[in-house]
Amino acid sequence: MNLLTRAGRNPAYRGRPEDQMYGFGQLLAYGTQHILTMYGGVIAPPLIVGGVVSHLELATRSSIGPYFFSPAGENERLLTAAGFSILSVTDTSSQAATIAKRWHDARERRRDQLIALENTPEDPDRFDGLQRFLACVHTLTSERRLLRHLYLAQKP
Repeated sequence: MNLLTRAGRNPAYRGRPEDQMYGFGQLLAYGTQHILTMYGGVIAPPLIVGGVVSHLELATRSSIGPYFFSPAGENERLLTAAGFSILSVTDTSSQAATIAKRWHDARERRRDQLIALENTPEDPDRFDGLQRFLACVHTLTSERRLLRHLYLAQKP
């Protein structure tokens, strides 16, 4: 009996979560979330407010998807309250700033081609909106007003 038979065809099977088989819709949603998270943390990254951030900067920073902004120490408190032991916290803010700057600059070099591909009658400023977003990410993270932390935690 293989994993597909146990997990995919037997609804009573309660094995490990990674052995469970999901429908196409769920696989598509989870796969998309995973890909978007890998490429810039598009879905709900834990952004930490490290300094003064204006309303316009917050609006620009969260313009392409849902984001959560928390005060310093809140992510650690929530992980601990959920029963996790924090093994390490790595500040990845400088990497986020570098990636945003490089992405912005690469897009700028291909401005005309990307405008033709991205802008639509419904969204004629899409290219410029993403450029503003990337510039904002670079500014806020390089000035350490918004921080990106990577947490490694385990549940004992």
